[in-house]
Amino acid sequence: ELSMPILMIAGSVDTFTPLADIRLAFRRLPSAKKTLMVFGKSRGHEHDYGHIDLLLGKNAPKEVYAEIVRWLEEHD
Repeated sequence: ELSMPILMIAGSVDTFTPLADIRLAFRRLPSAKKTLMVFGKSRGHEHDYGHIDLLLGKNAPKEVYAEIVRWLEEHD
């Protein structure tokens, strides 16, 4: 059983770990405090993110990292 908050992130155009696989894993997590963040243009971001883009992408610090920090602060 997991009762802690869980954050999963995904890129909208990730071919290494497709969004459908991420969504399936997310649904199977037993925690009630879970969040899935998907990064891509269709969600208002400047860039469609792939697997490595989430970490090393040009806009990752301001779009991805900022959202992760916000989530961490909310769940501290």
